[in-house]
Amino acid sequence: MPAPPRTALSTTSRRAALGGTLAGLAALTGCDLDDLDPRGSDDPTPAGASGAPVDADQQLVDEVSAELIRLGAVIGAAQRRFPKLRTRTAPFRTLHAAHLDALGSGAAPPPVTGVLTTAGAALQDIRTQESRLQRRLADWSVAAESGALARLLASMSAAVAQQLAVA
Repeated sequence: MPAPPRTALSTTSRRAALGGTLAGLAALTGCDLDDLDPRGSDDPTPAGASGAPVDADQQLVDEVSAELIRLGAVIGAAQRRFPKLRTRTAPFRTLHAAHLDALGSGAAPPPVTGVLTTAGAALQDIRTQESRLQRRLADWSVAAESGALARLLASMSAAVAQQLAVA
């Protein structure tokens, strides 16, 4: 049995949900990494006690940033090879750039090799990687020690899920 036709209400609701998610993300971008530090400024642990202190949340931010940069490079390579994919994949690149900005990260993307041979295969690969990213962001939000970082990562996961739903 075919699916019922989409109504303007369902399209509007999806757009409104995506807009609300992105607005929430924009509100969260006002904090910087110092706000995400769960220890605060009066940390009693001396910095030189066992070398440089290891901040689990900073390592998490670095890992998330590296994944966003890598995926952005994959999307960029697919867009260059298959120009007709630009409009379908541009929202993901824009979203990842906003996420990197929220995390306070920015780095040059790594070179990408092995872009698939057809536009359809490249698009399917991007969707698969985006879906994996969405799940990883949810997992990372649980692993975060800082509540602010956990909320940011959960919001990022929701934003990717919304983008996958409308793509």
